[in-house]
Amino acid sequence: MVNLGVRQNERYTERITKSMKTIDGLAYYLAECDTFYLATEVPDDSLVAAALIDRVGVVDEGDTVLFDLDKKTHLVVRRIEDGGAVQVLFEDYRDKNGAKLPFKTTAYQADGRVEEVVFEDYLFGAKIEDAVFEEFRPKPKE
Repeated sequence: MVNLGVRQNERYTERITKSMKTIDGLAYYLAECDTFYLATEVPDDSLVAAALIDRVGVVDEGDTVLFDLDKKTHLVVRRIEDGGAVQVLFEDYRDKNGAKLPFKTTAYQADGRVEEVVFEDYLFGAKIEDAVFEEFRPKPKE
C-alpha cells in the first residue's frame, strides 16, 4: 500500500501494473494476443505431471507466457512467466455464478520465494466504498 503512495519501488510498480493488466488471466491473452501455439514436448517436473496437461504458449508484447491446461477439465493448472522464473499453480476450482474459479493460487519464484493465496469468495458487481482507497494514502505534505 505504501508503494501506491509516495515511496514507490519501480520493480514493484511494474509487477502491480502487469498484474492489473492481466487480472482476467487467460481471457486477457485471448483478447489481446494473436500468437498462440501448442507445445508438443512438455517435460515432467516436480509441480505438474506432463501426462495430465496440454501446454499452450502465447506471445504478449514479445514475452512468452505458458499455460498448462488440465487434459480432462481444460482448466488452467499452471501459468509460467518470465522464462520460467515465475510459476503460478491454480487449484481448488469451484463454480461461482456459472464460472469455474480457482480458490487457491501458489506462486513459486526463481529465488525460492513462495506466495500462497486462498480466496474465501469472489464477489461480482460489489460496490467498493471510496474510503477503502483512502485508508493508507499518505497525508499530503504541508
